[in-house]
Amino acid sequence: MFSQMSRSKRTDWLVPLGTTVLATVFAYLCIAVVDVDLGVLLLLFGVVPCLLHSLFLFAFTGRGWIRFEIALLLVVASTGAWLVSTNFHEARIIARWSIYSSAYQERTIAAANDSRGYLQHTEWDGWGFPGAGNTVEYLVFDPGNSLAASANTADVGKMDGIPCPIAETTLVENQWYVVLLYTGTDWDHCSA
Repeated sequence: MFSQMSRSKRTDWLVPLGTTVLATVFAYLCIAVVDVDLGVLLLLFGVVPCLLHSLFLFAFTGRGWIRFEIALLLVVASTGAWLVSTNFHEARIIARWSIYSSAYQERTIAAANDSRGYLQHTEWDGWGFPGAGNTVEYLVFDPGNSLAASANTADVGKMDGIPCPIAETTLVENQWYVVLLYTGTDWDHCSA
């Protein structure tokens, strides 16, 4: 009887921890792989509520130190969900870059150089809604790092090597930038 009880005490924390790890992996995939709009919906109305609800249940049904450990796990999960929700765009860029960087780099380098003198680029991400317009991000290869100043100072507007005014520039790796254009514009169609 003693060995049976000590084994159950040792494994009481495995189910909540496993649930948290599984939810974290699913959240990472929602951020990195799924379309932006669907990913946000899955996170807000699927992953996060299910995780927090199950951790609450585990905390209330747990005993002794297990209750404290699960409550601590609940605080960590809530803080992580809040951080991702407040920095979703940056989290998405980091997650996508960690998975797709080599494929996008090869595709961008393989693209023909623009005869108009623009930087080499590939469509990186996009989202939108009919009637509201589409928003497009591009992965840009900038061998001279001329976009570094824009990425560091959050300057917006017209930049050399990019045909349209930009809303945001993010450095993902040396010479590689994610450039967000204003809604309703894309690399070949700038609004006047």
